[in-house]
Amino acid sequence: MIELFRARSDGRSGRAYVALVAYIRQHPEDLKALSEQILSNRKLAATVISALRDSSTPEAQRLMRDLLSEEERLIPQLRGLIVQGLSLVSSPSPETVAKLRALQSDPKFGTQATYGLGSNAHHLSETNPALSHSIVDSLLDRLGSAQTNGARTTLLTALGAAGDPSSLRAIANYTSDADDGVRSSSAQGLRRIPGPEADSLLARLAMDGNDDVR
Repeated sequence: MIELFRARSDGRSGRAYVALVAYIRQHPEDLKALSEQILSNRKLAATVISALRDSSTPEAQRLMRDLLSEEERLIPQLRGLIVQGLSLVSSPSPETVAKLRALQSDPKFGTQATYGLGSNAHHLSETNPALSHSIVDSLLDRLGSAQTNGARTTLLTALGAAGDPSSLRAIANYTSDADDGVRSSSAQGLRRIPGPEADSLLARLAMDGNDDVR
């Protein structure tokens, strides 16, 4: 399949890409070959990583997690794309959530991993609500103990990706923060939370004196 994809597409052709995603879903036994393509062919690597992300199968997620250990063979940019891919899969596995949790302390990929946990929580809210709430609770715990505005900004943005109403009260505390970046991120934190209270807070932030917050 990858040979056919190479022959027919430069990585942007819609039909070829859709066919590659479908092939990954239907033929998990061929993922080893895709792994070699990612490691040896930088021209196709980004497209194959995106296809693994969009297939969202447990096998594809496992391959992406395994590839993160290939530090000598995989350039940092591609490892970053893999972390993004794990962040955006539509059906994150518990192992993917665990991997992103472990990466939160990584100096290169920690911020993206934290954002990814928020996205994972959102995708899991219906299929695995217990795991989703666990992620949100851990993000809220970290927000409560954050020592810098940068950390608060990251965590508020991640909670915005999660969109869990249980985080509303905590996020509301930062809508009047003295730091412009924190207030701006609190707006991001509210963006997926439904209801009049979130709407009222967003309306107030829309009148903020800082352009970025507005």
